[in-house]
Amino acid sequence: NAPPMRAIPIGLVKEELINQYAAINATSTHPHPKAIDASILIARATKGFLIEGIDHHNLIPYCLKYVSDKETIETLTLVNNLPQPEKLVEQDYELLCGPQPVQKKQFLEGMYGLPSNAMFTAISALYMIKYSNSAFEGLKNSIRLGGDVDSLASIVVGILAGKYGIND
Repeated sequence: NAPPMRAIPIGLVKEELINQYAAINATSTHPHPKAIDASILIARATKGFLIEGIDHHNLIPYCLKYVSDKETIETLTLVNNLPQPEKLVEQDYELLCGPQPVQKKQFLEGMYGLPSNAMFTAISALYMIKYSNSAFEGLKNSIRLGGDVDSLASIVVGILAGKYGIND
């Protein structure tokens, strides 16, 4: 989860440096294409939402322009069509978080929710931002997902508080 957790400030640098810095951020600890894309997604979400004023309901299509991995594009497209968090069903959780319960190597045995996985964290963060109208709502939605929610909540609240303030 480290690459997307560190990526928010990268969205504030010059446009032409965002993807390059996001890749450096990811490869410093997780030199994997999915970790790089996860870092890019969160940096681009920050740029789009906070700087360019992209509406949170349009954030996933905006971010799709910046990744080239076919599987990631397909997954994000499906995630963009999911219902609000309170209407999620079991198969929706598997789309957001991967197979449930979480595999032992990624988290505690028998745990349901988000594993320690950069791409699932980035995808879930974009989804939570889409359906949250305040930092506090984003925090609650992130916690309800279950699993490794501290990483998810830090990203979601960080971006939403940048837009709506932290007082809510």
